[in-house]
Amino acid sequence: SHAHVDSPRREPWLLPQPHAAHALEALRERQRLLPFWYTLCWDAASGALPSAEGLPLVRPLWLGSGGGGSPPASPAGAGKPVPRSALLLADTAFTVGADLLVFPVATKGASNVEVPLPVHGCGGAPCEWFSVSSGARLRGGFWHSEPVGLGSMPRYQRGG
Repeated sequence: SHAHVDSPRREPWLLPQPHAAHALEALRERQRLLPFWYTLCWDAASGALPSAEGLPLVRPLWLGSGGGGSPPASPAGAGKPVPRSALLLADTAFTVGADLLVFPVATKGASNVEVPLPVHGCGGAPCEWFSVSSGARLRGGFWHSEPVGLGSMPRYQRGG
């Protein structure tokens, strides 16, 4: 534990650069997302969203991604279609609520990751996703290639 008298100190400002700068940015992002987390908690506690009743706040990709079916036809510039089985096997990606998809980079030295964006869960229409970092508009149901580096974690906001 970080609070034990014999454990090494782990405060973010004691980290070497560039890690300290990345830790500070992660803490700022956490603060920016607090209203989102509070709203999710309120919705879960009050039953404000009957469609989310009983669901956890942090969810695997397959949960709430709809009833399967075929991926949509590939538009120009889209990656390979994402089969539903890929969502079942995506063990590092998750959603916060229904609308924020997070894809932690779990491979040391990775410069690029392939992110499966679910197609279902938008009231019957194919979902659109927006990259939180670049604002790029992406179509659900396809793999999206995302460049990554130290201090970056792909995040996508569901459109609609």
